[in-house]
Amino acid sequence: MACGAAAQETAQLPLIDRTADGRRIGYWLPVHAGNGESAMMLLDTGSRGLMIMADKLGKQGIERTGRRMRHGFLDGTTFEGEIVKARVNFGPVSTAGLVFLLSVDKAYCAKDKPDCPAQKFNSKSIGGIMGVGLGDVGPLDNPLTCLPSPLSGGYIFHGGGHGSPASLSLGLTPGNRQGFTMYPMPRMTLTANWRDAFFKHNTIDVCVSIGEAGIDKLCGKILFDSGSSLNLLQTKSPPAPGAIVRDGLLRPGMKIDIVPAGMAPVAATSEAAQWSGLTRVIQGGDGRTILGASSFQILDILYDFKGNAIGVRPAR
Repeated sequence: MACGAAAQETAQLPLIDRTADGRRIGYWLPVHAGNGESAMMLLDTGSRGLMIMADKLGKQGIERTGRRMRHGFLDGTTFEGEIVKARVNFGPVSTAGLVFLLSVDKAYCAKDKPDCPAQKFNSKSIGGIMGVGLGDVGPLDNPLTCLPSPLSGGYIFHGGGHGSPASLSLGLTPGNRQGFTMYPMPRMTLTANWRDAFFKHNTIDVCVSIGEAGIDKLCGKILFDSGSSLNLLQTKSPPAPGAIVRDGLLRPGMKIDIVPAGMAPVAATSEAAQWSGLTRVIQGGDGRTILGASSFQILDILYDFKGNAIGVRPAR
């Protein structure tokens, strides 16, 4: 059965918002790859491709390519391993065929970020990262694009705001699309590296104001990154005195207004989720502004694979 075979119209997958030891670090989804055991994968809209620790993959149902790959994340976490092909299962649904993924045999920190969380992926409870962003920007598949049709058309990420449980809705319908403001993404980008290409395929125009009087306002391209516990705001001028606690971190409880282009302001604070009390402000920088996992509690984000677009609405 190839990608595109008929299936149910939609499927709802519950997401887990804490690790086995009770820590709240992003959102997690149990995943089976090959004939391996169920592994808790960090669901990451800030990357693309399934990167699973080799000991969680199993020995059967794997096609090896012999191709090695190294992938580094912005927090310094670095994975090395072999690109392989395997079928992937998420609860009641499975990819329609084999997908390219990374069998990770080394997880470590980049030299300039020695305190990164790479060692967490060597534990028994955590299996790796599943990047579910848009764009054909590397050799790994986004497994959600190879589910049977129409589930492969896209998904909605709901982070559990307003007391409702966190979930991933697979498959897009006229009904579940209601209320979203849509932002088309480029079909192709010519850039020097995958990180620049990914950013161009997965960012929308947003303005962010900080403080009751909007003491600082940032307008530009922003990435919604469910794999990050940190919000990173880059500004042209420093925030007003008293807004920063230390090391560029916003004072707890600071008001933040998020205004995606064409939408009304969405109110948040510098600690919009229980696990994410960190909003860092950087003057200047390379333009990569990030709203992390906390933003998924106040916004529902839609990824339309078929239409190559991102949708945003206030969380329901």
